[in-house]
Amino acid sequence: MFNLVAFRQLNLFAYMGSKDTNGWAMPWYTSEGWGEFPFYIWLQTTTNLDASELMTQNEQIFASFGSSAEFRLYLGEDHSTTQQQFDDCIEFLKNYSKTDPDY
Repeated sequence: MFNLVAFRQLNLFAYMGSKDTNGWAMPWYTSEGWGEFPFYIWLQTTTNLDASELMTQNEQIFASFGSSAEFRLYLGEDHSTTQQQFDDCIEFLKNYSKTDPDY
């Protein structure tokens, strides 16, 4: 059974590059391995939305459930991790570790 109260308490930071063709940072990712994720490619093709638009829609969907999830798209980046992405993840974790005594 889905626990909406617990879901709303999750501190989620999802990010990806705008040129990433894998879709791995999307919340529905099912860890099928490396390479182009077929559902992500199908979703882009079917909806005619790019990574930025899909990320925005995901953020809106999570917000509609009362989630405070943070989504970040790095323009011009692909599937690799940059120093900026790493720094942003560390900052996100630092912010929640200061405010959440159970973290």
